[in-house]
Amino acid sequence: GVSNHHTITCNENGYFGKYLSDIHGFNNQNEIWNEKNISYLLIGDSFGLGSCVLNNESIQHNIKQFTNSTVLNLSLGGNGPLLEYAILREYLEFVNTKKVIWLFYEGNDLTDLESENRSPLLKKYLDDDLFSQNLYNLQNKNDAILLEYFEKNKKKLGFKLIKDFLKLKRLRENIYFNKIKKKDNIAIPENFLEIILAAKKLSNDNSADFYFVYLPTYNRFLEKKEIYPYKELSNLIKLNGINFINLQNIYFSKIKYPLDSFPNRKRGHYTAKTYKEISAIIIKEIEKLKNN
Repeated sequence: GVSNHHTITCNENGYFGKYLSDIHGFNNQNEIWNEKNISYLLIGDSFGLGSCVLNNESIQHNIKQFTNSTVLNLSLGGNGPLLEYAILREYLEFVNTKKVIWLFYEGNDLTDLESENRSPLLKKYLDDDLFSQNLYNLQNKNDAILLEYFEKNKKKLGFKLIKDFLKLKRLRENIYFNKIKKKDNIAIPENFLEIILAAKKLSNDNSADFYFVYLPTYNRFLEKKEIYPYKELSNLIKLNGINFINLQNIYFSKIKYPLDSFPNRKRGHYTAKTYKEISAIIIKEIEKLKNN
């Protein structure tokens, strides 16, 4: 992200989610980077970022409030597992944290990884333990590149928004995703486990415990057949000794109307209430795993 900029995410609840990015382009206050000890570090995609809700309704804010401790958020919308691992590689060494919480979103993390695997640059993070772009110290250069890209594409973006509106793109997407239909099963990419184990090792090497949190998708509660490799992935995580917080099993499978966890029962992110409830569960489960 661009540093020190007001950033708007999305509107699913009748208001736009927004935040002021920090000195490295993430959703934090700048002071967090001066903390000698950070209790929790979050890494994920838009669900970790806190998209579409107010800044005081995100997982990050809830954990901070519930525990009265420091939370650093390195999540960004659109991230997949390889991007998240790359972010950890670039920034983890510059902070002292006790717990790394990896937020895995069932809806698109595996398909995102398929796209990320086509990037030679991102693959370098997995193939070379010493590879780095030194992003922590090059934020001014990062900002210049991103802002130049934005300026160049501003007109194209405006045209696309008008075209999407005229073609009722959002309405058609909702009709498509809300219909129950048969789809091919989603597979686990070959290097998925390698990435998770590398992230766990990186966390442990930096004196932090690693926790894998499973976030289920809206489509799960519409489909009649299981298209997500839920059982296979869960077994992979457990068999490899990774601290596993399975929110599908602990929370979503036990509530009567899981679709109420989404704004207006439509496809998207979780409601503020759901973020608050799962944040409390994440804290509770971390304590249980720690004690065991």
